[in-house]
Amino acid sequence: MKNIIYLGFYTVSNDKKKRNHCLAAVNKMNYIAEVLKNLGFFVTILSPSWTNQENEFKFFKSEKIFLNDDSQVVFSPSFNIKIKSNFKPYLFKIFLSFLWTTIYLIKNKDVDLVIAYHQPMLSVPIFIAKKFRNFKLILEVEEIYSDVWKQRKLFTILEKKLIQSADSYIFSTHTLVDKINNIKPYIISYGELKHNKQKVEKYKDKIHLVFAGSFDPIIGVLESINVAKYLDKNYHLHIIGFGKQKETENVLNLINEVNRNSSCQVTYDGCLKGDDYIEFIQRCHIGLSTISKRKGFIDSVFPSKILSYLCNNLYVVSSDLKSVVESPFSHLIKFYNEDNPESIAKAIKEIKIDENYDKFLEEEIKKIDEKFRKDLLNLINQNDRF
Repeated sequence: MKNIIYLGFYTVSNDKKKRNHCLAAVNKMNYIAEVLKNLGFFVTILSPSWTNQENEFKFFKSEKIFLNDDSQVVFSPSFNIKIKSNFKPYLFKIFLSFLWTTIYLIKNKDVDLVIAYHQPMLSVPIFIAKKFRNFKLILEVEEIYSDVWKQRKLFTILEKKLIQSADSYIFSTHTLVDKINNIKPYIISYGELKHNKQKVEKYKDKIHLVFAGSFDPIIGVLESINVAKYLDKNYHLHIIGFGKQKETENVLNLINEVNRNSSCQVTYDGCLKGDDYIEFIQRCHIGLSTISKRKGFIDSVFPSKILSYLCNNLYVVSSDLKSVVESPFSHLIKFYNEDNPESIAKAIKEIKIDENYDKFLEEEIKKIDEKFRKDLLNLINQNDRF
C-alpha cells in the first residue's frame, strides 16, 4: 500500500484542545481522504493546527490518532498559555507548528507525494521541505486568498509562489483554471460528494428554509434573513451557523426586526455540527446560498454549503455565480438573477416540492462522485516518481 501525506489545518470531531481549523476545510479533507483510502492508499493527515485555549501554561506533544486501518492524523506539538496584555503567544505557537511541520516533511523520506490544502501560511514549511526532499506536490486550491487581502503584499507573494511550486492541482471550481493560468495537470473537486439517506421526516406544517454557515456579511446571511419580508406564513426560515460576537449580534438583531414586520417566521437555531447538523437540515426543504455577485473575488469560489444541502436532500436557491452556473450541479439549482431579497423570494416560491427528490439527487451525486474518483487516481498516476 502506497503512502500519501495530506497536509492541512485539521482536527477531529471530539477535539478538546480547540485546535485551529475551518469546519468546511475539515469536511473537504475528510472526503478526499476517504476517496484516497478507497483507491488503495494509506493516508497520513498532517495537521499543523495549534491549540486555542487560554489557560495556564500546558504543553502538548505531537499526537498520532488512527482514524481507521487506512488513515491516521498526526498533530503538531502546541501549548496553552494565558494571554496577557501586549503579549501574543500565538506567534510562538505558529513558529513551533511550522518548524515541526517542516521537519516532519523532510524526515518522512518514504513518502514522495504530498497533497496540501491551500493555505498561504503553509508556504514556508512547504518551500523549505521541498528544497530538501523535492517531493511531488498536489495543491488543493479552494480560493485565491490574495483576491481578498490585496493590501498584504508579502501574503500575496507567498501565495503566488506556493501555487507556482505545485506539480499539479485540485481546484474547487473551473473558474480557478483561467485565474491561475497554468498548464500543469489539474482536476476539479467541488466538495464532499457523499449523499446521505433521509434519516428524519421533513417538516409538514410549512415549507422550511435554512441558511447554514458563517455569519460573515460577505457570505450573505443578512440577505437571507431579509428574504422573509417577501414570504408569507407558509414559510419558516432557520438560521444556523457561527460568527464573531458582533456578527452574531447583527444577525440576532435583524431576526428580531424582521419577525416584527413579516408573517414568515425566522429563528436562530444555533451552531450545529455532525449528526445534529445533518438531521436538522434534512428536516428542511430548501437551502439558501445567498453570496452576492457584487463581491467580485467570490466568483472563483464554489460555496461548500451548496453540496451540503444537495447531499442532504434539499432544494437549493443560489445567486448565479459563474462558479456555480458552470458546475456539474447547475441543473439541480434554482438561480436568482438580481442581488436583492425580493428576487431571492421569487425563486423560492417557484420551487415545487417533490417527495421523490432524494432518489433523484442520490443518482446524480453518485455519477459526479465516480468521475472525481477516476480523475483523482489519474492525477496521482501522472506524478512519475510516485
